[in-house]
Amino acid sequence: MNSFQYTRVSTPKAAITAYTQDNGTYFLAGGTNLIDLMKREVVIPERLVELAVPGWPQRVAVDVVWSRRRPLGPAGNWLRERLLRPS
Repeated sequence: MNSFQYTRVSTPKAAITAYTQDNGTYFLAGGTNLIDLMKREVVIPERLVELAVPGWPQRVAVDVVWSRRRPLGPAGNWLRERLLRPS
């Protein structure tokens, strides 16, 4: 993985300001696969800007549905294992 500048900001205005300073800037946020893309060098940012939002990340209840007609794939198996782990 290539080196990059990391900036953590606490307001949307600061995030926009940081973003406009450099063409190679990407936003880092929860739920993105940006880190995976960086590891594979699909995306090579010069700078990452993370917007720190109070209260996030937070746990969210989710419903999971899958078919009994086909076996689970790798992601489904991973999710099932995590959900069945004792707390």
